[in-house]
Amino acid sequence: MTGKLTLTAFGAAGEVGRSCFVLKDRDRAIALDCGIKLRPKQPSLAPSGVDKIAREIDSVVLSHAHVDHSGYIPALFKHGFQGEIHTTNPTIDITYELWKDHFKIEGERHWREENLEQAFDAMRAHRYHQRYKIADGVYATFYRAGHILGGAQTVIEWDGTLILYTGDINDKTTPLFDGFELPGNEPIDIVITEATNGNRIIPDREQVNRDLRETVTKAVQRKAKVVVPSFAIGRSQELEFVFGQFLDEIPVYIDGMIRLMNAITNYYIHPDWVSPRVFRYLKEKGLANPFEKENFTEITRENVGNPHEFRRFLGKTDQPAVILSTSGMMEGGPIHTHLEVHGQKQENVLAVPGYQAEGTLGRAIIEGQREIVVNEFIGRPTTVNLELSIQRFQYSGHASLEGIKRLLSHTQPKQTILIHCDHDEGTHAGQQLTNGTAPILPKAGVPIELLA
Repeated sequence: MTGKLTLTAFGAAGEVGRSCFVLKDRDRAIALDCGIKLRPKQPSLAPSGVDKIAREIDSVVLSHAHVDHSGYIPALFKHGFQGEIHTTNPTIDITYELWKDHFKIEGERHWREENLEQAFDAMRAHRYHQRYKIADGVYATFYRAGHILGGAQTVIEWDGTLILYTGDINDKTTPLFDGFELPGNEPIDIVITEATNGNRIIPDREQVNRDLRETVTKAVQRKAKVVVPSFAIGRSQELEFVFGQFLDEIPVYIDGMIRLMNAITNYYIHPDWVSPRVFRYLKEKGLANPFEKENFTEITRENVGNPHEFRRFLGKTDQPAVILSTSGMMEGGPIHTHLEVHGQKQENVLAVPGYQAEGTLGRAIIEGQREIVVNEFIGRPTTVNLELSIQRFQYSGHASLEGIKRLLSHTQPKQTILIHCDHDEGTHAGQQLTNGTAPILPKAGVPIELLA
């Protein structure tokens, strides 16, 4: 090793968002993710200070596609980065679409369109368990993360020192994944792990699924609509599997960017990327594509004519239906029209299946706000008084504290660093995860000397 090995956080230290970490010694530097932090009704935040060292970075290891991990990578090229981006095949496809979508929203705030294309051209795909080189004397291997399609944990070999970067991991079994895998069979020297749920109790997944099924069943019996705001990649596909298990005749409408993410997911329905249980489900249902059941309809011009008019038409029918739509935190997108046309009827249900960040419309709604403004950002602000019932379902795509304990018990690290969590979550997790030495909570911009 040439000089001391350090880890510096440029984001996701004491916060969730803009994950960006740089492993560095005298001659080599590797970035682990490089994302942005989305903020309600405000411009997104870049990782603080990474621009200054972009030219020094040899390569980027990208754990998964979500923009809080990937969204600033094109900006590295704007600031002089010339290396490669190492990730998985599905992550390349998903990330490219998310970059294009974000460019429509924020334009050249962080990077130019030419930087997007530079970043895409620099992406290199690797499978799980395939060892590859990321710098002179530095190698990496991906392991399943259980978070979203293509998500990976990374074990890095740095001159004999083993470092595990988890990215976002999930220990719960979901329709597509069997939870994160325990990497390798030898102790890991340093573990850099998310602690998003460091102070949260994660309920049993099957119980949450049962609660959602019960809510939907009761709603359709009274010919009501169930509106489900959801993230385009990950949660939406999981929910479609859940709905597919018990809804064979009731219409399920799919709206927003979920459609594109379904197509990418279906392309990667392969044993390399998803659980064997997926194939049993497809055989049981007689399906070639899990998202093309007869009662599933994507709201596209090809399927329904004018999508905007069709959304409003749904509000006038007395036919029961489930509507799965972006955006997941109800900040914009077609969910606003669905809230407008279905939200003023008491018999309907808003089923909220995910975390709602502070400051978002979704957070305001679950905290009790009933007079809301929709379609404000597209120049058609409309005030809606919500009369429908609002129910939360505690899904999470992140590891429980017990899952992180299991990971540390398996890897037996000399040093543990907790990231991707706010102060309270990190502090509580740090008190519970003493594994020989107390975990470190990094401070943004302050290098941590790693035990090598």
